[in-house]
This record gives sequence, C-alpha cells and structure tokens, in this order.
Amino acid sequence: MKKTLLIFSFFFLILLSAFIQLTPTRWTKSTPLAKVLVLLGEPKPSHYLENWDTNKAKIGEELFFKGQSTSSNGKKSHRISKHYVCSNCHNTTKETQILTDITPKSRLQYASQTGIPFLQGSTMFGVVNRTQWYNGDYKKKYGDLVIPAQDTLVNAIQLCARECSQGRLLEKWELEALLNYFWSLQITLGDLNFNEEEWFLIQEKSDSAIVLIQSKYSLFSNATFTPALSLEKRTYGENGLAENGKVIYNQSCLHCHHPKQRITNLKLEDNKLSHQLLKSMLKKTSEMSVYEIVRRGTNPIAGYKPYMPHYTQEKLSNQQIEDLVAYINKKCD
Repeated sequence: MKKTLLIFSFFFLILLSAFIQLTPTRWTKSTPLAKVLVLLGEPKPSHYLENWDTNKAKIGEELFFKGQSTSSNGKKSHRISKHYVCSNCHNTTKETQILTDITPKSRLQYASQTGIPFLQGSTMFGVVNRTQWYNGDYKKKYGDLVIPAQDTLVNAIQLCARECSQGRLLEKWELEALLNYFWSLQITLGDLNFNEEEWFLIQEKSDSAIVLIQSKYSLFSNATFTPALSLEKRTYGENGLAENGKVIYNQSCLHCHHPKQRITNLKLEDNKLSHQLLKSMLKKTSEMSVYEIVRRGTNPIAGYKPYMPHYTQEKLSNQQIEDLVAYINKKCD
C-alpha cells in the first residue's frame, strides 16, 4: 500500500510540474513593467535590477530627500550637494493619470487634485522604464556632457548630481542605493490603463504586445527651451485663470522660495507683500520678472553656485504663466 502511494505521489508530482510549465504566466496589475518586457524579448537595460533590495532602496530614498545617508557598511556620506537635494526638482510619484499625457495642462490638473509639487524636473516615477534621458534642448545647456547620459541612466544620475545640483559625483554604493530606490518606483501593468481587449493581448503575449505596452507610457521626457514672452505679447494676467495660478504659486514657486525651504535667497510667501514685489517687476526684461525667470532661470556663478532651473515648454506653458500673473494680481487687490 505504501509503495503504491509513493508511486502515485511520484507521478502526480511529475504531472503537476509539467502542468505548471505548460500553463502560461498570468500577469497581474502589480506585475512590474520591465519584467514583462524582458520576458517578451526586450533586451535588459544596463541598469536592470530584477530583484531590487529593500534596505538599499531605503538608503537611496534618504539620499534622494536628504542628500546624504549611511551605507549598509556603516559609512556615512558627505552631502551630495551643499545647495540642493533631488526632491527640490523631482517628484517620485506619477504626475498625470494617463502616463502618455504629460502636457503642462494635465500635470497642473493632477497637481491640483493630489497636492503634489509642480516642478521643473521630470518625475522619478518610472524613470527606470525610460530609454533616454536629457533629451531635446538640454544639449544647449550641457553640451557634450549629455551624450553619455542620454542612453545610460547611471550617467544621467551622475550628470544631475554634478551639474544640476552643483554637487559631486556619487560613490558606487550611493549609485547602487539610488538605483534600488528608483526600481521601487517602477511602472507596473496596472499603471497603464489597459482596456479588456488590450489586457487580453498582453496576457496572450501576442507579437504586438511590446508595441502596445510601450504606447502606454513615455519612453523619454522631451525638453524644449522657450524664450520669455516679449513685452508686446504679455497680457499681464488679463486672460489668466487665477485658480490655476494659485496652484502654480503654492506648489511650484513656494516649493523652493518659501522661507522654510532654505534653498534660495529670494524668500516668498503667499501674502500681499510678496505678491506686490512680484507685480512691481512684471514689466521688466530682467530675471526679476516672473515672465523672464521662469523661462531663463539663472546660472551658477563663481563663488555662488545656487541657481534657479528654468521651466521648459513641456513643464510650463505660456498660458500658465499668465495664470500665475493673474493670481499675483488678485492677491495684490
């Protein structure tokens, strides 16, 4: 009897193993996007981590928000930058409900709904799923430095640390920690809003699955440098929506300029005095005008490295600048 039972169990395990191997993998909404693409035949990117480490990700998160951390070996780092941390310019959550709709209008609407900052830099949500970085006009600003950073995430991180944050290059363990943190922010299938027919095609692993998946998110974030509106084209808020301007002011301007942030010398609050100062400068063509500073930013200078990054066309529209001015005018009344 025991022998018969053992033989039966042996053949049952063989059949079960064969069944598992023949049964297709059923992906869920929590399945990581990168894992799916690799299984469908896409090559692994150079920064690929199939299983990211939670402890290293926590160190990376601390580096991102505080600018320094302690390695798993107990080594405490110096600040990456004396002036900025990554979160000054970058969110870590998605910035629109639909990942392909990253227009300034959609980003502002989502920021208004969720309360997230409305920033110059692209979000780190899904950064590991992109195929390029520092696209478009960033070559005008950084020259040949963007060439090795455009198709390699590690190089893009180093460029951001050294140039954008006016800091230092990251050590190996810091890079590793940040990559683990960024992999914790990767896109999942549930973020891509598939309909039933599309979900079926993905589950069946059809030949068009990769194209379909990659049509649901942005493979890169473009950047177009736009000149400031000329004096003749400025409406000084006449056609602006003050309710939109309020979101921009509070979730963008004050993200860096509020006294509690300790990032910039120009301190602003959401009060009449600050708005009167900004209004008095509107008709100027210098960087003191809102119209100018958001498009031109400022540059690091010898002896004073802190600067203001400018907003590209993809991050802030001219209409939104007029919305901001409308809010400034309203607060001065």
